[in-house]
Formats: sequence, C-alpha cells, structure tokens
Amino acid sequence: MHSTFVQKNTYSFFNDHVRVGNTIILKTWNQDYNDLTITDLLRSNPLTPLYDESRVGGYGAVSDWMKNMDNPIGHLDLNDFERHGMDLLVNAYVEVDLGLKGLKYKFNTGVNKNNLRRYQYSQKYDFGINKSSTNRLEEESKWEDQWMIENTLHYDNTFGKHTVSGLVGYSAQNIQIEK
Repeated sequence: MHSTFVQKNTYSFFNDHVRVGNTIILKTWNQDYNDLTITDLLRSNPLTPLYDESRVGGYGAVSDWMKNMDNPIGHLDLNDFERHGMDLLVNAYVEVDLGLKGLKYKFNTGVNKNNLRRYQYSQKYDFGINKSSTNRLEEESKWEDQWMIENTLHYDNTFGKHTVSGLVGYSAQNIQIEK
C-alpha cells in the first residue's frame, strides 16, 4: 500500500484583537491487495500441485476434503483488487474581539472532499471445490463533498464572584455524495 499524509496548521495574531488560523490535511492512498492471508498459506496442502493446464485457469486443485480453500498462488494470479482514494480537509477561521470586554465574533468555514475508486477483476478458475465459470469485473467510484460555515458571537466575562457566558450563532452545512 502506498499512502501520503500531509498536514499544515497555521495560526496568526494580527494584533491583540484579531486571530486567524487554518488547517489543511491531504491524504491519498493506492492499495493493490488481495484477501489472501498468511493463514491461507499456512493451512494449504503442500502436496497440492501448483499448476495444472487441464483445469480452467491453469492452476492445481485442492483435495476434496479441504473445504473452503483455494490454490493460494492461483488465487493471487487470477485476482486483481485495487483501491485508490483521496481525502482533503481545509478549514479556516477568523476571530475578532469586538471592543466590549469578553465579546468575540468568530467566522469558521471548512471544506471536506473525498473520492474513492475500487476495482476488482477475477478470472474464471477451477481450484477443485471452489470454482468460477465466468470472468468478473466490479468497479465502484464515490465522491463526497461537504462544506460548513459558522458565525458565532461569544460573551464571557467575570464580575466579582460571578461569571456570565453566552453563545449565539448560526451554522450551515451541506453534504453531497455521488456513487
């Protein structure tokens, strides 16, 4: 599996009253894998012939008494399963002190984009008990776009032994998913 992960955070203070920040996260991956496990290899019969040109797919068959097993090398050669994708998150905010002690306005926005592509191709085979008489191709693509916007006013102040806090705001969010 090949993957990349990049994250960048930035926070800035223009003066004592204005704060700005953002986050960018990018993750990509490319997986080329199979569902064959090390357990499948360890429990395979070493007497099973690796190749048999007389069988569909050209690989040897496991014995009838070996239930739910494949020829592990044939399984690897005759199947191709891949996943590729990207996730991108971008977030930014601005926070401003509004002059009255403890009163702050904050604008926050973010975008999240995801895409995924899955591909699986299996050739026909005959491994004895486990057989497939047709070639099979499956493909899937998925895109997901999200955005969010928030506007908030926050008041927080202490008067002697008493503290007053309040938050008022508005938030909007949208999610679109396409398959």
